[in-house]
Amino acid sequence: MTDNAVYYNEAKDWEDWQMEFRKRAEGEDVWQYIEPSSDLPWPQEPTPPHIADYQSNTIHANTESNSSGRLGRSQTTGSAVPQGLGDLSDAGRLSFQQHWNEYTVAIRRYETIKKSLRTLREWVLKTVNKSIQKTDLPPNGNLNKWYAILAQSGEEYASHRMEDARIAFKNHLRLAPKKEAGLEKWIVRWKELMAEGQRQGVPETTEPRAWALDFVNAVEETAPLWASNYRLNKLDAVNNREVSYREVATNLLREIANRRNRSAVPRGSYKAGFLTLHGQQADQDDMDQDDRDTQPPEPANPRGKAGSKGSNSGRGGKKTDQKRKRKESDAETESGRRCKACLAPGHSISSCFYVFPEKAPEGFRFNEAAARFVKIQIESDTAIKEEVNRLSKKAKLEPDD
Repeated sequence: MTDNAVYYNEAKDWEDWQMEFRKRAEGEDVWQYIEPSSDLPWPQEPTPPHIADYQSNTIHANTESNSSGRLGRSQTTGSAVPQGLGDLSDAGRLSFQQHWNEYTVAIRRYETIKKSLRTLREWVLKTVNKSIQKTDLPPNGNLNKWYAILAQSGEEYASHRMEDARIAFKNHLRLAPKKEAGLEKWIVRWKELMAEGQRQGVPETTEPRAWALDFVNAVEETAPLWASNYRLNKLDAVNNREVSYREVATNLLREIANRRNRSAVPRGSYKAGFLTLHGQQADQDDMDQDDRDTQPPEPANPRGKAGSKGSNSGRGGKKTDQKRKRKESDAETESGRRCKACLAPGHSISSCFYVFPEKAPEGFRFNEAAARFVKIQIESDTAIKEEVNRLSKKAKLEPDD
């Protein structure tokens, strides 16, 4: 085995060192003798059978023998002690041969274990600090005793590491980025802290509902639609341990990549005004926002008197209304072309198919999770609700084309 540059110089090295130690002990097939919870006795060298303990063929008539053909020393009084196989009776010879075969297997196994323990012991002496060896490791102690001593100091330090891991994890949640640009790096670090927290037994990382809600709340400002969708559709699976923290992180990373790809589509060829949910993307036809929100311009006044009497009615009144519409449309476009209801980029609330389903083209596939989210948005936000009501009334007043 390679050294892997793992050393035990102080208590903080315990976790990495003990992982390497256990890996080596399992590789040598001796971990079961060292593990603190094991009931197996420490390996002892087996004792070989002695011919003198078996039945002789010249034993005195009043000497007793057991069913195996083996005798106690006190049972051989009055007869010669057997010196070789030839001095044994048939039963004694058969019993001795059976016990010798068992001893041969046992001694070979013992020699293998002894060699493995010697190899592991040499690695310990090579990797543990010399001063720790002098103070903590008794020279004649077995590896199981050495391991228990080192584990005690290492586990005391580990209790402090758990609190450190907990603090680092909680601090990271508070540092969630407000912009999507730094979200990917933040998620990668979150996964690392989750793994460390679970190794240290941090409750906030071992309880699925705790870490899932913390994660969703942390990214909600940057990825509101994804967060709402996860609350509605995935929290039960997380609570049932059907979805791991790695899968949750991967799902959001994939969503970020999808959003980036959609934002790269040139204006005028925009597709799908809603985020991808569970691999299904809501469909919206390619449209230009300004073309949808603005009526075609009216012909110029043939008399060239835009401000003449009657300009507030008829053609003049309609033209004024067009300018107002254009101004509203421009304001919506300048706000970043992000719908206030579904939070998707590329269109305004006035042309969102989830707010005004009647505007959706034939064959448009509505996403149920997206529809639920938009409904929650409208019902919970007074400003959005008022704007939807205003646009609805406006649509009723306008004549159909």
